[in-house]
Amino acid sequence: MTGLLESGFTLVAVVFILALAAERLQEVVKAALALKGGVRVAGVSRLVREAAVEAGFGEDQAQVIMLRVLERLRALNQPGLRPSAVRLDHVGKGELKDIVERIRPEAVPALRSLEAGAARKRMGKVAANVEAWFDLALAPVDGRHARRMHLGAVLSAAVVVLALNADGLAIFQAAWSDSSFRDSVAVRLTPLLAADSALGALVAGRGAADTAGAADTAVARAVARRDSTLIAAVGVQVKPFSYANWRYSPQWLLGILLTTILVSLGAPFWHDLLSAVAGLRKGNGAVGVVSGSGAPPAARDRSGDDGDEPGTPRLTTREQTDD
Repeated sequence: MTGLLESGFTLVAVVFILALAAERLQEVVKAALALKGGVRVAGVSRLVREAAVEAGFGEDQAQVIMLRVLERLRALNQPGLRPSAVRLDHVGKGELKDIVERIRPEAVPALRSLEAGAARKRMGKVAANVEAWFDLALAPVDGRHARRMHLGAVLSAAVVVLALNADGLAIFQAAWSDSSFRDSVAVRLTPLLAADSALGALVAGRGAADTAGAADTAVARAVARRDSTLIAAVGVQVKPFSYANWRYSPQWLLGILLTTILVSLGAPFWHDLLSAVAGLRKGNGAVGVVSGSGAPPAARDRSGDDGDEPGTPRLTTREQTDD
């Protein structure tokens, strides 16, 4: 029984590490390409145009207002890898309403002949429509993005698994028969979980920090420490499962597909299972290594709705909706 628990714990730990690496890869790609922002731009554009038309502007003037809004968003938001990309991850109805209200009357030809007060009043109507219709216009867009992130999770898992040649059958065999492999996984897992717990504590206390800049700096450093421990933990997989002397076989393909499916379930799932198995090991006389509370902060919400910033920990519990 003890041998089975030890092997199962090692297998779950390895899959958890791979899942965390896959989610980190997905975060970086999503941020670099501003994927969520690209999806939301179309929804925001339609929303602003319709809001302007309802407020009495013609189609051409509504288009001008929409372009002015996008110009402001590009100026305020961090761009992605594509120069034309606009990141709208953290733009809510209040922020968008404020941007519309602050459009200068001289930037809209239809307002140039009006007095300043009258021009502001007309833009206020547009802003009010934007606020009222925001949820209706953006909810389908966010849902579509969530479905894309489901696919992205599988692709990220496949990239990590193939890059490391993480054959699930070979991993279980090593976990069952190789005590040095089990020990190396446990040794690397402990600091990774500690770094994640420290990162989660910083994120939870960020609102109480003296300055937002200091809090963000501390979180960025914690992210860097977590990533360095993750790289070290992933390195455990490279040596025993490298492509040296590799040959294709149906068994290898089955193992790769199996690992990809397991990794795509997400780090929160495997963290919870890891905690459960660690509890069984402890009850059976083994010493557990899982510590800290909750799922790792970088893996709590796989929906991709909390932003595309690379390395920014997500602040909500995991939602099975799908960056």
